[in-house]
Amino acid sequence: MKELGLLFGNTVHAAATTLSTFFFGLMAGSYFFGKAIKNYQNHIKVYALLELGIALTALFYFLLLTFFHAIYQSVFSLFGAGSMGLLLVKFCMAVVILSPAAFFMGGTFPVMSHYLVKNKYQQGKITSALYATNTLGAMVGAFLAGFYLPVLFGFNGSYVFAVCITLLVAAIAWYLARLEPLPVTSSVSDTQQTTTDIQVGSYPYTLLILISFLSGFCTIGLEVIWTRMFAQVLQNSVYTFSMILVIFLLAISLGAWLTHIMIRIFKSPTVLLYFCILLSALTVMSTPTLFMSMTNNLTYIGGDESWLGYVVAIFTTGAAVILLPGVLTGTLFPLVLKLAEPYSDNVGKTVGQLTAVNTLGAILGSVIAGFILFGALGLWNSIGFFAAVYAALLLLITVKIKTLNKVYTYVVSLLAIVSVVYLVQQSEKLPVVFVDEAKEKLVEVWEGNYGTTAVINRGGTLKLKVNNYYTLGGVPSSGFEERQTQIPVLLHPEPDKVFYLGMGAGVTAGASLLYPVKEVLVAELVPEAILAARKHFAKFLYGLFDDERVSIFVEDGRNFLSGTKNNYDLIISDLFIPWKAGSGTLYTKEHYQTVLDRLEADGLFVQWMPMYQVSEQEFGIVVRTMLEVFPQVTLWRGGFMTDQAILGIVGHKNTEAINKDQLEESLQYEFNKFDYSNIVYPIEAGMTGYNQFREEVDSISSFMIYYAGNLSQTAALFNDYGINTDNYPLIEYQAPKSHRAEKAKLKNWFVNDELIDLLNKIHEMSPPESDPYLANLTPDQRRHVTAGLFLHEYEVMKLTGKRELIEEKLEAFRSIALPDL
Repeated sequence: MKELGLLFGNTVHAAATTLSTFFFGLMAGSYFFGKAIKNYQNHIKVYALLELGIALTALFYFLLLTFFHAIYQSVFSLFGAGSMGLLLVKFCMAVVILSPAAFFMGGTFPVMSHYLVKNKYQQGKITSALYATNTLGAMVGAFLAGFYLPVLFGFNGSYVFAVCITLLVAAIAWYLARLEPLPVTSSVSDTQQTTTDIQVGSYPYTLLILISFLSGFCTIGLEVIWTRMFAQVLQNSVYTFSMILVIFLLAISLGAWLTHIMIRIFKSPTVLLYFCILLSALTVMSTPTLFMSMTNNLTYIGGDESWLGYVVAIFTTGAAVILLPGVLTGTLFPLVLKLAEPYSDNVGKTVGQLTAVNTLGAILGSVIAGFILFGALGLWNSIGFFAAVYAALLLLITVKIKTLNKVYTYVVSLLAIVSVVYLVQQSEKLPVVFVDEAKEKLVEVWEGNYGTTAVINRGGTLKLKVNNYYTLGGVPSSGFEERQTQIPVLLHPEPDKVFYLGMGAGVTAGASLLYPVKEVLVAELVPEAILAARKHFAKFLYGLFDDERVSIFVEDGRNFLSGTKNNYDLIISDLFIPWKAGSGTLYTKEHYQTVLDRLEADGLFVQWMPMYQVSEQEFGIVVRTMLEVFPQVTLWRGGFMTDQAILGIVGHKNTEAINKDQLEESLQYEFNKFDYSNIVYPIEAGMTGYNQFREEVDSISSFMIYYAGNLSQTAALFNDYGINTDNYPLIEYQAPKSHRAEKAKLKNWFVNDELIDLLNKIHEMSPPESDPYLANLTPDQRRHVTAGLFLHEYEVMKLTGKRELIEEKLEAFRSIALPDL
């Protein structure tokens, strides 16, 4: 999933394509090998060969992936970004890459069931234990893959590790096959057990097929929806998504174990099925109310907990909300296997058919939940939809199964349906966005495939948020969002084509239209963010949605750059939350190499960093990684904010110095045309704002206060930091822990004094007078770099209360920048 996300893009459509393809392979393998196993005598040897097939085809994946990476750019150029043709090609690629291994995986459960079940009336007892154990293994695998393996071995090493385990399983199975004293026959005993309501004719086999399908449909559909539900209150890192999956798999495993125990105690599996469906409907529909209660109406989980405390808080909250309904829904498929015993003259065939149908339901459940329900019904009603399916199934089996066809079961079924309807009505009253009513007002909300997108009015400022706690920008802007465009546009000699990786509220991209650019391309992953920006922010965006120079794509920006053959003068990467799952891929060496390849000869790339969301370690990793790729890397301030500092790491395609004449011309164009007095951070040095500062000094000098240093000349400062790669995703796995450490006050974000210390070291190692990037500037213009450092120090000292040094730094700034003021 991780590797194909890099190839296809981290879009909902790409993820659904990958998951559906994997499930399709499982389905086909279950059906084929379940039917075919009766033709073989030594079943455990067949199982060994299946495991060997998994390992070999899994290794073949590396060759296929290399091939598809090689042709992807041509395919992308042929069909275009976001097209149905491209999505179809991605599906076909995923089929070729995933289906062979998944096909063999799908055969393992029916083949092992066929081997172990000697009496068909023991099928339910044995397969429920086998299913529970297998799912428990899946839970452990998900936990290790989500928390430890990629950090220890990298993704490729983790993949090979899994293949080695598969080979070990194959070797053990092969050894056991050789110990078989006689060939295993395909005959299955049909000695009747004591259970009285499992008889051919008591219920049609087609009903079991339907129950199996709906079990997979609802179970995986609910997993998708529950994951979205918890996304509203979690940091949404790779760890938190893994934790929700672990809880879900634990619930399914416990459900199968519960079935294994119940069918040994109770004599009527049909009654067990009835009550498990009944309780599934009620507990599933109770999850919205319980979730809101456990999270105090969408309050962020974890508070100020440390990393360990946060993980425990997620597990306890998640288990409290979804464990019970997960266990109950997890009983249904094993109970179907029990009820199918009269039809299991060929155990492998029966188990294979039911597993295949169950997997087909899982495919449709994940697709419908992810693509249709969120947009059509919203989060809470989507849960209601699956509860309604369980309620309808309850009524159906009441009618179709003779032993349940009683007056009291009809009454109970109708009462359950009424209860579900009531709970659905109650859930519709629940909010989907957290709003601090003392400070905020909800303007509008959208529920779509990518999350819950909301426009919030906070003190007269409109904010765009996704999943409650991720602000994508706001208007009116304080100036720093425009400056994310202003600095690179002014640095480039002729920025005709500009590419934006991320749009958010659109302020940064819109600022490009203040300049004589010829083409602006914007890639935004969340379609509802584009809709919200168009509806509520357009008047602040300088014509972003009307200007014919602009093209906006709903696409993974990294994937777009990997696929396109076009080059750009500027590529500007928006502020991303480093700990959010998927964001770490935007800081990798491979991504930066793609960016470098997509730049024109004099092109610039800007990686804007929210210093108030990264530790020194993450910042050092990003800088070290960029230094590995770009010929020259420089550092720029996004303003003089202190605990909300923003820095731009600029990767240059060449090693040339600033073009003084071009910069002067660009600055004069900007100053003559635009009034920045209200949107550029006011400099507290006895002036009213930026315009007065510009009138007091020459334009280049005023601009150079934002320059923080030459990182290429000070690379030694970053030698001890790791390099972030697709294989070893340091940022993705470290940033979430830094986030929790900062919340617990065990670590500081890289702002204020800590950041000033680094900027001073950069200034000392590569002073402006010897910085080759500044070679074309006058001595006075270079000195304004030092003035910018003094001003930054001054602002930090004001915040941290170092009164004795404040005036000293302010005078130092004035002595350089405004000696005559």
